[in-house]
Amino acid sequence: MVVVIEKRYNKKKVNQMMSEFKPVKTFGAKKFAGTIEWGEDPLEYQKRIRNEWN
Repeated sequence: MVVVIEKRYNKKKVNQMMSEFKPVKTFGAKKFAGTIEWGEDPLEYQKRIRNEWN
């Protein structure tokens, strides 16, 4: 989102405009950390996948 602040607005008006926006809900990835069980070492997987290009 882009907010255009013109020179004619003072600090009070800018703060009022900014307070009218509602925060966007973000994805909480922390609750999923460590839940995926890999069958192999992640570093070995990465090396194997990268070597497919050669």
